[in-house]
Amino acid sequence: MISAFIARVISNDEYPDEDCIDVVFIRESMGKIKVHVLHDRANPLYGRSGNLPDVGETGIVIRLGDFGDMYYWLGSFHDPCDNICGKEAFEFGRSLFHHESDVWHQILKDGTVEFSHPSGTFIKLGASTTLNPRKRFQRVSNKYNQKEVKDYPNRVEEPIALTINHTWLNGGASASTYAIDKRKQNHTGDIKTTKLVLDTLGNISLDHETATGTHMTLSIDNAGNVSASAPTFYLTGIGGQTAVTINGTLHTTNNILCDTDIKAVAQVYDMNGTMPTFCMSGMRATYNLHQHDNSPPPTPSM
Repeated sequence: MISAFIARVISNDEYPDEDCIDVVFIRESMGKIKVHVLHDRANPLYGRSGNLPDVGETGIVIRLGDFGDMYYWLGSFHDPCDNICGKEAFEFGRSLFHHESDVWHQILKDGTVEFSHPSGTFIKLGASTTLNPRKRFQRVSNKYNQKEVKDYPNRVEEPIALTINHTWLNGGASASTYAIDKRKQNHTGDIKTTKLVLDTLGNISLDHETATGTHMTLSIDNAGNVSASAPTFYLTGIGGQTAVTINGTLHTTNNILCDTDIKAVAQVYDMNGTMPTFCMSGMRATYNLHQHDNSPPPTPSM
């Protein structure tokens, strides 16, 4: 024998390990403890758990008299005054879950998927990356059927951390982290790829395929050494001031071309700590190491 009741939740924290709640039957004015909440899947190890209805929610409870006189919560339904969906056009046909913490995720009718955090941080997949303005509906304290409306913030002062962590297993390397973006570069539909990889040893590499098919690469090894390759590097400072400061050795395997004067800001010493045989200051310089047979190199010209 099966009986159905309209019930309201009065407690949901007494039996969290059993997924049970306490309810009161509205029309019968009687209560029932340890009502089992039904889930789409449930076994001792797998399935859905912990998503219990909140205190004050209204739903349907059934009684199975032929199965040990057990009571089961089938599900909740929205009261008109507590509808979490608004009447904006983009909200029609969407699936929305709104948590008590104001974390929510939704799928719109066009397939756009969005996860939103109350800090204002959100992740969105779809044609538009704009977070549609909406209001926050929060319950008035101790009054289930009354809500207050607040503006949804775009950002907060404290940043929200988004963490991806690969665990090291049995002393071995964990899986590499990949971020791959394929996109059209022009109206002909030419597909180019940008790939960011964090490998198992902590090395980082970026490979960006340009519109012309060349590859700009940037890599940082786990010791912090940086190498980059690109068709052209442009390094400029703010207001046209100093663009590059090198604390260490400048090494080139080709020529150094300078379109202005080379000026020494201090005395220049060689690697042994002594003054070199020549010093460049305030002029362009050419030093030719070419020599014939056993003759000494020519005197540097300035």
